[in-house]
Parts: sequence; C-alpha cells; structure tokens
Amino acid sequence: MQPLDVIKEVDMTVATPGMTLLITDTTGTTRCMFQLDTNGRFHSIPLSENGLALVTLIENTCEDSNVSVLYIGGTGGSARGGVTRKPIELTKAIHDGKAHLTIGGANAFVMPGGGINFMVDTGKVVPNSFTWVPTPATVAPVEYTMTKTDYEAIGGHMDAIQNLDDLKGA
Repeated sequence: MQPLDVIKEVDMTVATPGMTLLITDTTGTTRCMFQLDTNGRFHSIPLSENGLALVTLIENTCEDSNVSVLYIGGTGGSARGGVTRKPIELTKAIHDGKAHLTIGGANAFVMPGGGINFMVDTGKVVPNSFTWVPTPATVAPVEYTMTKTDYEAIGGHMDAIQNLDDLKGA
C-alpha cells in the first residue's frame, strides 16, 4: 500500500492548490508529505520543518510494544509437602504475607481464596524455567521465601536446612 492509497478523491471545492498533506503512521516513524496541484493530484515534497516537528512529537510519545504471557498455575499438596510437614500452614503463610511466592525468580500474584494459585509474567521469569510432564501438566519453578522462624512455625523441614557459607565451600 502506498501512502496516497488512503485518499479516495480530492474535492477541489474544499481543497486548494498548494495545500500540503502529511501522512504518517501511528508511531510517527513512517512519514511523507505531499502538495496538491491545480489538477487535484498530490506530489511528494520534502518534509517541512513543522511536519518534522509534529512527527517527532508523535514518535517521542510512543514506546516499543512488549509481548509476554501470563502463566496461571497452582501448587498441589505434594509440592507443598516437600516444603513442610504441614502443607496447609504454608498456604496460610503465603496468604498472610509471612511467606513470599516467586516463580523462577519473578514475583507472583497470589489469587485470593484457598490453595496457592498464582499468576506470573513469564517475561520476568528466568528463561527456560518451565517444563512439562506427561500427566499432562506444566511444571513451574516455585520458590517460597520466609524467615527461619516462620519456616519452623509452619512445620518446615528444619533438619534439611544448610548454611549458605557451607554450601559455597562445597
């Protein structure tokens, strides 16, 4: 499609020879200017100073689009059981704000209601974090962060805790 394809006809009772026409896209990055002749036809002319100022203003108020996917999922009892001997206490800790849920390092929105159901912007998750199993189901990397005291209070596996400095030295 050519820029002038958007013009069906020129009404010379309204238009006047010498008038200019600026055609641009919505982002201002594609632009051209035309001038009307006495026969009602437009001819390409260099972009005027005012035309350039306008498309620059349009261009400066646009931003690149960003496409992502919202992943909606939940953690079942067995996934919570790997964290604590009292899985329902983990759910309560998440909903009460005593434990923080991240998915592949990205903050997740926890849905209201029971269970640990969440939504996360996959554009903020560490790349290649998701997988699937033939159940069929997708598998997301779920992280819970809380104080050691709160972990113990929810029945966390305290005997499995290791000191970070010890792990770094291993």
